[in-house]
Amino acid sequence: MLATHSMGWIRSCCVGFSLSALGCAGVGSEVYASSAKYPVSLSPAVPDDSGHVLLEGRELEKVGTLSETYWRWSILYDSIEGEVDVSEDVNRAVQEHGGEAVVNLSVTSTECFLDWFVVLTWLPFWPTCAVVSVEGDVVRRSAAPKGRAAPAGRTASASAMPGWERAQ
Repeated sequence: MLATHSMGWIRSCCVGFSLSALGCAGVGSEVYASSAKYPVSLSPAVPDDSGHVLLEGRELEKVGTLSETYWRWSILYDSIEGEVDVSEDVNRAVQEHGGEAVVNLSVTSTECFLDWFVVLTWLPFWPTCAVVSVEGDVVRRSAAPKGRAAPAGRTASASAMPGWERAQ
């Protein structure tokens, strides 16, 4: 009888843990840089004004790092501030480091401590949050590109990138 009682308790714990893992908390975010004055690329390359592709480690040298963290909140199963505009941070980082663009941009989102209370996330009024990290390399054209001569012109302006408009 003791063994049957113990098995029932273990089964209840397993079911309870499984149900608690089904919490429905989260924050949706959109990251954009629509008013950045400088090109931003998810890859290690950006085009110059003539369309020639400039590559970090060849025509571009890293002069600094863009690293920003944003907290985004959600309540009642809806994001309160889901949009993340990184334009000002891109502009500031490029200007501070004397760069011309940001390459290798990466965006990561992780849960915050409020999501650890899984059972409470079932409640619509329980706030949840996400930590959105944005990192990239601030680059400028190298004085002596590796592998070939430097192209004429300058690094592409934000307006030369499809879908981007230069901030006024």
